[in-house]
Amino acid sequence: MSNGKLYLVRHGETASNAAGLWQGGHGDDPLNERGRAQSQAVAEALSDSAAIALYASDLRRAAETAGFIGARLGLPVQIHPGLREYGFGEMEGATTSEALARWKRLLRQWRTDPSAKPPGGESAMEFTLRVGAALQEILERHRDENLIVVAHGGSLSVGLAVLVGEPDRWQDYQMTNCGISVVDLGPDRRLLKFDETSHLDGIGVTGWAGVDVRLEEPPEPSQSGPGP
Repeated sequence: MSNGKLYLVRHGETASNAAGLWQGGHGDDPLNERGRAQSQAVAEALSDSAAIALYASDLRRAAETAGFIGARLGLPVQIHPGLREYGFGEMEGATTSEALARWKRLLRQWRTDPSAKPPGGESAMEFTLRVGAALQEILERHRDENLIVVAHGGSLSVGLAVLVGEPDRWQDYQMTNCGISVVDLGPDRRLLKFDETSHLDGIGVTGWAGVDVRLEEPPEPSQSGPGP
């Protein structure tokens, strides 16, 4: 019997993504126009995935993206709140510059202390355990089957790093809006494809520099391809 495959998809673009805001587990923006176009494109790209199940975070941007995929593949969207994005707490909705100005000491602490957490938010340790448990629960339901999980930049990067046995390298696994990564679910959990975005050619994406406390003046969100 062949190994199953896990298709990981980051949700489509939102207004907060385009503006470079920290969009976490409490912000619930819908997809913007480009996000909807990206979602239609990723749904078509997954049409030959042979997936038998489709899961999504309970946040609107992920559930909406999954809705496009489900409509194309004829699959119901199964919601799992454990896939939610990192809980930024009071930092939700800030720009990187604003966060650096107000919480720079905490951001530096994040780099070495997995128990550090923003006011009203969650720690990296709590986040990793939550996402890891959600993915493990889903995988146990679908042994040797192909399935799709639609979630968020943070939850997917942490989850993917845990799946492939490199939890400390989560920053290397941050994905583009509606990018696709594929994991072979055999005993070795091999990464077959990372952040595939060729299906977004002609639609474009917004890039974000991410949380980097070494930056005094972080760059503005970069644009790739035509706007929405």
